[in-house]
Amino acid sequence: MKPLLFTFLACLGLLLPAAAQTPAPKPKPPVETKLTSHDIRVLPFAQEHRDVKFKATSREFPSELTVTTSDKIHFYGKRRSDAAPMARGKPTGHIGQVALMPPGDRQGSLVLKKAFGTTMYFAVLELPDDTLSSKQMELKEGKTYSWSVKSENGTTTLRVASADGIEMAVNHAPSDKVLGVGFAGTVRNQGNEIDMTITYDQGKDPKP
Repeated sequence: MKPLLFTFLACLGLLLPAAAQTPAPKPKPPVETKLTSHDIRVLPFAQEHRDVKFKATSREFPSELTVTTSDKIHFYGKRRSDAAPMARGKPTGHIGQVALMPPGDRQGSLVLKKAFGTTMYFAVLELPDDTLSSKQMELKEGKTYSWSVKSENGTTTLRVASADGIEMAVNHAPSDKVLGVGFAGTVRNQGNEIDMTITYDQGKDPKP
């Protein structure tokens, strides 16, 4: 009886290592979902606090621009006053809005139809702890620009370029830190005006 038991245990010992070496099944890639207007968040933004993500309900400075979201993002509006209110202990005069969409490889266009007075524009990455990384870009009225977001080698890069391929802004951060990507615009003085439209690749519907 003992020889049979030893033989059984020996065979079992040979099988166990082989089972232990069987690779675990690979996790399924995330389901790609279509981007809709409900995924885009619009928040207050100020040039003097370009790295701060203010809450949508913040009243630290007035809202001077309107942003609508549908199959595109539309910034528009005219500054109503010259006042520079105090926000977080600092005079804050260059105020506007930022529109943020979920991270993901996508692309689109940016058209600056109207820019009057002192206006500023930013390519923005949303980061943890209510922070932003905002890179200013010099845009001209009447011009159309292309933009793209690409994640590779652990880095997410937001790039904006003119029609002739000149880079207007490049913003990048570790992909695991990027919570959103988007654009911001501000106006400084009474009467300053912005009319800017951003189109985006909507992505695909989930596979059945």
